[in-house]
Amino acid sequence: MTNCFLLLSFFLISSCKLGGPPRSQANSKESARSLEGIGVDEKLGGKIDIHNLEFTDENGNKVKLSQYFDVKQPVILILGYYQCPKLCSLVFNGFSVSARSLEWSIGKEYKVLTISVNPKEGHELAKAKKHNYVKNYGRQSAKEGWHFLTGDEKNIKAIAQQVGFLYKYEPKIEQYAHAALLTFLTPQGKISRYLYGIDFKHNDLKIALLEAAEGTIGTVMEQLLLFCFHYNPDADSYSFTVFFMMQIAGALTLILLGGFLLKFWIKELRSKKNK
Repeated sequence: MTNCFLLLSFFLISSCKLGGPPRSQANSKESARSLEGIGVDEKLGGKIDIHNLEFTDENGNKVKLSQYFDVKQPVILILGYYQCPKLCSLVFNGFSVSARSLEWSIGKEYKVLTISVNPKEGHELAKAKKHNYVKNYGRQSAKEGWHFLTGDEKNIKAIAQQVGFLYKYEPKIEQYAHAALLTFLTPQGKISRYLYGIDFKHNDLKIALLEAAEGTIGTVMEQLLLFCFHYNPDADSYSFTVFFMMQIAGALTLILLGGFLLKFWIKELRSKKNK
């Protein structure tokens, strides 16, 4: 029991991330999210219309988003476009690298929806992107769990508005300007978290999925991580909460002490019986 307590304490302490970036850095991130109508208007707790929004999958089939949502698996939504010359590829690649570090697999514990914001892109391009990223990811389950969708302007604008994804087309450079992020959705399509950037940390991705899953995936230890880490908006990351660690340590100390006392009392009772 002592060894379990020490291992648990070491695991939690070694996983913790104290503090965040300097305030000026946090402010610069905040500004970057809303530059001239480009960025993210967070809608945490909001719900996307999974029953009416319609897109085209990588095989050319018309699909409703509802077919990608069930009672158990959370969904990661990635908005961008497939012919993006730089940023989107960095987001896709960054997510793919981080996803490979998880023991959970796309298609088993969670799903991924990648939707193009460019209505001119067709399913052939989406199919090619899916082939490349599923191959790079290296797990067969991703074929059924990572979907690359295209759509018309009406549905694209609707999903973007519902998650607060602010983007616009720049005709001078013939590119879309947009933010770099992942949006985490519950199995019912409710927005639970946003993670920004192109480099997604293992723990941030893991805890955001646990949070989105609402307890439907993860081991007891992983649920404990969710209990001990809370999202820090200034750091755009999950930070360790010392208060909960103190509670856990206190509870484990009581259990440990109770175990020793129980062992002592049993020994005393046996000693009296033998006299």
